[in-house]
Amino acid sequence: MQGASQAIEDAACLGALMSRLRSKEQISDLIKIFCDLRKPRVAEIASKSKQLGELWHIEDGPLQVERDRQFELSEDSPDSLNPFSNEMLLRMLYGYNVIEDSAVALERYERGE
Repeated sequence: MQGASQAIEDAACLGALMSRLRSKEQISDLIKIFCDLRKPRVAEIASKSKQLGELWHIEDGPLQVERDRQFELSEDSPDSLNPFSNEMLLRMLYGYNVIEDSAVALERYERGE
């Protein structure tokens, strides 16, 4: 599911950046801005997805029982193992505004930063 979400964010970012294209000479700059803007977020989400995949796919046994126990204990904690209870993770995934970040990056580019 996050792969599809990232593809949508990528498309929105590229659209926002390329909408300001004034000459073909800007293409490489805008692609670099896209990569610089997207790479950290994509890497972070990929890392979190890998961690969650490993967590969800623990084989039945003592580790799985302990994981389930920790899920129950930590439901109200901001550091919860349960991704559906982890406010910081949910905010990072669903509170992000790619259009806003693209606009900020474009403003810096246009100022020569």
